[in-house]
Amino acid sequence: MSKIDVDKDAKPALPETHTYIPTGINQKWSLMSIESDTLGIILGAIAIGNYTRDVLPFMIAGVFIAAGYAYIKGKYPRGRLKHLLWWYGLINTKQTRSKPNPYNRRFYK
Repeated sequence: MSKIDVDKDAKPALPETHTYIPTGINQKWSLMSIESDTLGIILGAIAIGNYTRDVLPFMIAGVFIAAGYAYIKGKYPRGRLKHLLWWYGLINTKQTRSKPNPYNRRFYK
C-alpha cells in the first residue's frame, strides 16, 4: 500500500445539517461560528443578568464586550494585554535577564 492510498484526513461528505467536531489540538470549539471563549462571555453576562433580574441590559453588555474581545483577539497576538500591563508596571515580575524591570526604559550593553 503506497503513501497515496493512506489518507487519514479523507472524510466522507456530510449533509449540510451535520458537522465534524474539531479534532486538532489547536482548534477551538465553536457554536454558530462563535468561539467557545467568546460565547462564554455572553452566557456569563446572561447568567449574571438572570441572577440580578436584569437580563436584557446584561445581555446587551455581554454582546458588546464579546464583540470587542473577538475584535482584539483577532487583531493582536496572544499575550498583548499581559505585555502592556508589564510595560506600564501594573504587574510585577521577578527581574531576570529575559524579563528586565519594566521601569527601565534604556538598556546598554
